[in-house]
Amino acid sequence: MANGMNAIDVLDQIRALVDQSRSLPLSNKVMLEKGEISQLLKRLDNALPEDVKIAREVLEQKDKMLTESRDLAEKTIREAREEAEKTLSDASESARNTLNDAQQRATAQLNDAQQRASDMLVDASNRANATVADAQQRASALIADAEMRAKQMTEDSAIMTQAREQAQRLMDETRQNVAAYSDQARMNLAKILETADDGLSQQLDSLRAFRQHMNNQ
Repeated sequence: MANGMNAIDVLDQIRALVDQSRSLPLSNKVMLEKGEISQLLKRLDNALPEDVKIAREVLEQKDKMLTESRDLAEKTIREAREEAEKTLSDASESARNTLNDAQQRATAQLNDAQQRASDMLVDASNRANATVADAQQRASALIADAEMRAKQMTEDSAIMTQAREQAQRLMDETRQNVAAYSDQARMNLAKILETADDGLSQQLDSLRAFRQHMNNQ
């Protein structure tokens, strides 16, 4: 209690000093002696109760702890943000690498399919040409044989008329056989080309769908 009264006394002395000090012209300020006011403040500090000093120390310690906690929290948040940004960057890079790899594999598969399709078309064309050439060769052989047989038959004057008729029938049959063989060869060629074209279209459609699926991811 004595310390409390001493502090009040010092405060009264400070108020009296302020009241008695000379005012500055045209202002609300006063002139105080630095040494005197410093001495009074020192006396006030010494006169403060012990619990007030303890409370002040607690407040100062609290402010220090709050500052340290705030600094630690800001550091933790900053490090977490940096780690999150690094993780996101690594994930983005990995996703780009995966997408690039998938696109490269899809392109390689498409190129391979196109090459195989081209090889199929070349093979089908070669087989078709071979079939047509064989048909033409057989037709030429049949016509030559028919002409030779007709010539032999017509050389005998006694059976000239019969030979002409038989020769004509033979020529007609030969032409029919040649026409039928040519039609069959064309049908086989059309089936070969249609089968090759269907296989190529299915492979290209599958690869385009795969590429579209990869681009959508």
